Amino acid sequence: MTIKVYISGISGNHEIRKQQQRVLFILSSLKIDFEVIDITEMGKENEREFMRTQCKLHNKPNPLPPQIFNEDDYLGDYEDFEAANEDDQLRPFLKLGGGKISHGGNGVCEDSQETNQILSNVETGESEALKA
Repeated sequence: MTIKVYISGISGNHEIRKQQQRVLFILSSLKIDFEVIDITEMGKENEREFMRTQCKLHNKPNPLPPQIFNEDDYLGDYEDFEAANEDDQLRPFLKLGGGKISHGGNGVCEDSQETNQILSNVETGESEALKA
């Protein structure tokens, strides 16, 4: 099972960029396997529509990134993620089984160089969509 984080690589909203970066940083630091899906990239229209549809089905009428999924199972938005993290309930929130997560994690993180690049791009607001 892979955690999917839907982000906007070109968001002009500083708060959204900070939230995206925090989610990715926490997942990376806990060595939880995750995939980043930048809904602003060309060719990601289906993923963007899927994210919006799933969020609306879960009473999130205005879905803004970051949105978190376990495969195709909608988990929540930044506020939901942050609440689970603060309550030491991130593993159940992410539907990874078990209880609390220690700072060793049991998952496998993406390539660390790729993760650092993604975090850097989210921080600066750069996106592959802008490079096309």
